[in-house]
This record gives sequence, C-alpha cells and structure tokens, in this order.
Amino acid sequence: MAFTTDYGESNDVFRFLRMDNDGNLRIYSSSGNNGSGNITQTWAAVTDQCQVYGFCGNMGICSYKDSKPVCGCPSQNFEPVNEHDSRKGCKRKVEIEDCLGDVTMLQLEHTMFLTYPPELSDQLVTLAIVACRTNCLASSTCTASTLVADGSGFCYLKTPDFVSGYQGAVLPSTSFIKVCGQAIPNPSPYQEASPKDNDSLHTMVIVSVVMASLLVLVVVGIGFGCLNYEPLESR
Repeated sequence: MAFTTDYGESNDVFRFLRMDNDGNLRIYSSSGNNGSGNITQTWAAVTDQCQVYGFCGNMGICSYKDSKPVCGCPSQNFEPVNEHDSRKGCKRKVEIEDCLGDVTMLQLEHTMFLTYPPELSDQLVTLAIVACRTNCLASSTCTASTLVADGSGFCYLKTPDFVSGYQGAVLPSTSFIKVCGQAIPNPSPYQEASPKDNDSLHTMVIVSVVMASLLVLVVVGIGFGCLNYEPLESR
C-alpha cells in the first residue's frame, strides 16, 4: 500500500490524482478551503522518471544530467525524430531493411532496454553476453537485446515494436542494438578526462603550489623581520 508524503498530517487537505504529460501518475495535495492553498506533489507511481516506459520515445535513451532526466539517441547511427523535442524518440539514419552493407550490433555499456509485463515471458532467455548479442543479430525479429548482468544470466531480446532505453553509471547492464554498417558510439559521459583536460589540471596544480610557496616565503620573511627589529633608543 502506498501513502502520500503528507498522509495523516491534516484533515484539511484536498488531494487529486493526475496523469502528467511525462507519462507518470502522481498525487498532488493542496491545503486550505477547497484546495485553495499551494499545490505540492506528494506521491508518484514511478520515482525514477527514466523508468517510465516510453518517456524518451521509441529508440530513445533516458539518462540524468544535473539530477534531471534527459533524452538522447543510442549512438551517432541515429538521429532525433524531432530535433526540437528529444522526447519524440530517435530513428536510424539508415533503416535495417534499407541497409546495403553489413548489419552490426552497437554495444551500450551501463544501459538497459526496459521490459515490462506482458513482455517478460516472451523476451526473456538465459544467455551469456556473447550469445545475447549474436542471437539478436541473427534473428530477423530482434532489434535490440539487454544482458541484465546481475548474475542471473538473463537476456532480454527486444522485438521491433518499441524500444525504450535507460542509461546510468550505476546500471550493470550491457545492451546491444542493430545498426547498419559500422557502429559509431556517442562520446561516453563516464569516460575519464582527456589528456588536454589533464594538462590543464596539472597546470593549475603547479600554479597553486608556486603561489603557496611564495606566500610562505613572504610570511617567513616578515616573521624574521619582526624578530630582528630593534627600536631606536630615545634621545
């Protein structure tokens, strides 16, 4: 049983349930007569917005930036359906049925393609990571796959109907999605700083050390000056 965050606080609370345009079901509360006070959210059906099915559209990948959910495409093999609205999802630049070259599997680390009932029984198999990729590649009905990587060996083979992804540094899952030709990954948001960034950091550290050393020398010099100071005798 779920309760709102203000459950039991007061009887003079007006509550209403609303399906918001981000696909999440929420309860809002307002105090005062007839709900005339400030409206605040007190409950949400899904606390992790990236786990709301279809939040980023078909082929879209949801992740967090500055604690806010953002939508993007799996790789540079894809482009937004609507460049002005990232929640509309993504599409392949070259569709699989139009691919004249080889079809390959793009590997996405820390990524899972969401699966909900009644899909579970139809899409769940037990495979190792290599088989999770190759079985999907060989199947004409599979467009993507996810290895849960929690020790269970579960692999979800996604059909072409709808694919909605979630990417995050704490997710242990590895996913694959079909692309035409060579896979062109997006720059990883979790990669280490580039050599250029490291050079800048080293320069800042050196400058800080030099400035601190100069400050110490100045303080020591002033200290010695004070110790050796002899006031002039009055005449």
